[in-house]
Amino acid sequence: GAVVRFAGVDYPTLVALEAAHGLEVHGVEGGARLSRKSRVPPPSSAVGSGDPNVGIPTDFDGTPYRDPPTIGAFEVQGGR
Repeated sequence: GAVVRFAGVDYPTLVALEAAHGLEVHGVEGGARLSRKSRVPPPSSAVGSGDPNVGIPTDFDGTPYRDPPTIGAFEVQGGR
């Protein structure tokens, strides 16, 4: 199945999307391993893969984001 759908076209990997459009050059591919609480667990590829230049200093709970931050509303303490 497709990992990404962009402009009506399915791409099997982020590499395929990059090759076709030059998009997602810093994208991370992998299972997010989300829990029902919508928090990213430490083994997720989303931990430490966020953009440190976004300018948001804290997560939804007020916890400071690390550099680089976890992707999502909540920072993961402890890293990968």
